[in-house]
Amino acid sequence: MNIEEHMSKELLEKQQRKESLIIRFGDERKGSLYNHASDDEKYNLYRLSDPALILKVYDVNDYMQEPINRKRISYLAQERIKKDHAYLYDTDKYVKSLLLAALWNDAHPLYHSNSRHYFNPYTLKLEPIASDSIGPIPIRNYGIFPRKSFDPFVNNIVYEQLKNADDYNDLFKSNLPFVVNVVNRSAQSSLNDYQKYFPLDAPINIESALASNIYMLQENSAQYLNQKSKSQDALAKKKIDRSHKKTDAHVQVFYRQNGVLDIYNMIPDEVIFDNILLDGKMTSEESINIALPAYTPNIFKPSSLNTTFRGGMRGRLAIRTLYNGKYQVTPVKDVISPITYQIPDKTVSFNYHSKPNSTQSKKFLEHVHARHYENGDIAIFNLLDDKIKLSDLKLDGKSVLTDEVIIPGYSAGEYQPTVITSNLKGTYDSRITLHTQYKDNSRNYTVPYTYFSENYIYNPLVIENIQSHSFIKKTKNDAYVVPAGKWSITSPIVLKGDLYIESGTELKFSSGAYLIVEGSLNAKGTYNKPITFKAKDNDWKGVYIYNSNKQSVLEYVSFHNANALTDGILELTGGVTFYNTSVSMRAVGFYSSIAEDALNLVESRFQIGNIEVYDAISDGIDFDYSEGSITNSHFARIDGDGIDFSGSNVEVSNLSFNAIKDKAISVGEGTTVSVREVSIVDSGVGIASKDGSVVTGSNIKISDFNLAGVMSYVKKSFYGSPSLILDLVDMPKTENAYSRQKNSYMKINGKEISEESVDVKGLYKSEIMAK
Repeated sequence: MNIEEHMSKELLEKQQRKESLIIRFGDERKGSLYNHASDDEKYNLYRLSDPALILKVYDVNDYMQEPINRKRISYLAQERIKKDHAYLYDTDKYVKSLLLAALWNDAHPLYHSNSRHYFNPYTLKLEPIASDSIGPIPIRNYGIFPRKSFDPFVNNIVYEQLKNADDYNDLFKSNLPFVVNVVNRSAQSSLNDYQKYFPLDAPINIESALASNIYMLQENSAQYLNQKSKSQDALAKKKIDRSHKKTDAHVQVFYRQNGVLDIYNMIPDEVIFDNILLDGKMTSEESINIALPAYTPNIFKPSSLNTTFRGGMRGRLAIRTLYNGKYQVTPVKDVISPITYQIPDKTVSFNYHSKPNSTQSKKFLEHVHARHYENGDIAIFNLLDDKIKLSDLKLDGKSVLTDEVIIPGYSAGEYQPTVITSNLKGTYDSRITLHTQYKDNSRNYTVPYTYFSENYIYNPLVIENIQSHSFIKKTKNDAYVVPAGKWSITSPIVLKGDLYIESGTELKFSSGAYLIVEGSLNAKGTYNKPITFKAKDNDWKGVYIYNSNKQSVLEYVSFHNANALTDGILELTGGVTFYNTSVSMRAVGFYSSIAEDALNLVESRFQIGNIEVYDAISDGIDFDYSEGSITNSHFARIDGDGIDFSGSNVEVSNLSFNAIKDKAISVGEGTTVSVREVSIVDSGVGIASKDGSVVTGSNIKISDFNLAGVMSYVKKSFYGSPSLILDLVDMPKTENAYSRQKNSYMKINGKEISEESVDVKGLYKSEIMAK
């Protein structure tokens, strides 16, 4: 059986990820078109299904209803056609994916058709979701990545981009032992668990193959996975050609220790392979003169040449190519593998490729890919490297084009559209149709969606603007300091590095201003000299701290009138948000929050004590996939949940709640919570356990509740049954004191509570729980 999980928000929740876009690059249309076609009908340079142009978003019609998702899709579509866009990808997670593929020795899951990509709404980067692996395949026997001759650095633009990222080498080295440890700990045991469902099948043992691959990877990682060595690269370039100037490479070349050269043409035209250089000297007195077939992004296989070289040749080999009358020397990269390929026939002539002929032209499904923008612009990308004619442009079937337009053919390696300015401003999903002609063949293309233009889709996390805030001082160790004083902030602050705020500081933010720190926040006030964050007028856009190995420390700090941080393609729910970091809070206050969450901690570790959350228009604190403790704190006058847990592990003690409209303590999505010494007065629900969560506790006092004192129920069935076990509970014995839905568990003061039918959908439509 072939079992794969559907790409959905449920998949993301089970992987402890916030709901967001899941994307695939490219589609299957070109493969389907040419699957049974003759060679005469195929035109390899046809850009149909091009993964740089085509983005498939799962459940796209639903997501497009939200402007923030339309902005994010627009951002990804725009940035991926740029030549350099490594910043779109979470290098750390893609390196881990690459290492896992290498340990399995199967890069097939990294191919575009087998990979999906999750857009992380906190980092605004893509993360990999790979599928369709076999193996593991022993490297010692078959070489690295033998399946389908697939090389992730050549066949996948993501990894081709990432190998040039500044932190690729460092992350490679730090993640290799991490991935090895994960594989050693869980690979065989996980396989054994799944094999229990197939008791008649012979057991599969992968430990020996994995152990061998781990050894081979640890010993040869630089050659296998394209790690850069600055000294070796510099030496190789010096030996090969002192006068060679850097240009766009005609080819990429890989050497295998059995002597095979794999040569990938990078140009959508034939290129002549002219000669091999060893230590900077030609190895043949005459030109080799092999014509390398034209590049196509969808059928991208090497031409291979057997040589007499053997063993390690790192930094010694190069090849010379000829294209358009110009020679170019390209260094050869090492790849270890015994795989051999068919050697291409020698040719003595050089012919430029022909444009599509009449037979090929009839086969084309469409001539263009087009994007409409909210400002009226229509960007048209020619899928052919030959000019076509835009004969008409229609809105809801009515022509809006005055004159025919000639769309030039695309240039190799470029994605430069022809832009038509129109009066079609606003959203026109699936209402605009382009009529095109090429060699007497007419085609129609309906523009599926309207995108946002650049004015709306900027990424605030990639722009550091510290220079516009002169009161912030940079230290010698690349940290930043806000000195004590009263500071007026009229524009956003975005910095990369640790931030220290001195005691006695008051920061007043304009309505569009906020603070983003990719690093830690150290704001240690005192009782007499607290640190204050407040609005200049009615509100401001809050604080976001993310991606730091250092712990943030906040003491005697207060946040007033903070709204959620929304700007460009960033849209957070917290007035104050911590993501993927560690934080300690003591004597911190959150007052008059007008965000969905006064404080939101996501994938973080925390110790919180002596805090206050008062007068919030929605939730007090939202803990998502986090771990820690919260003690000695107070919550009052909150129009949502007091504290809301999702996928977390938390200890709660000595808390008081007063005037909480929804649930004082809401525990869901597989959370484990221990609750002790809690007082709840005037709430919709005192404590609720739902969706596979486990709540235990003692010394609980609950009074003046509306819906129920304690509840256990299932809202999301894939999480399973929740439980709630409390002792020493002091609560009025009213009819609605306990509510235990069927398929949940509740035990209060040693007595199991009877099950009942609960209309969960109705609950969340009620005035108390509706949001």
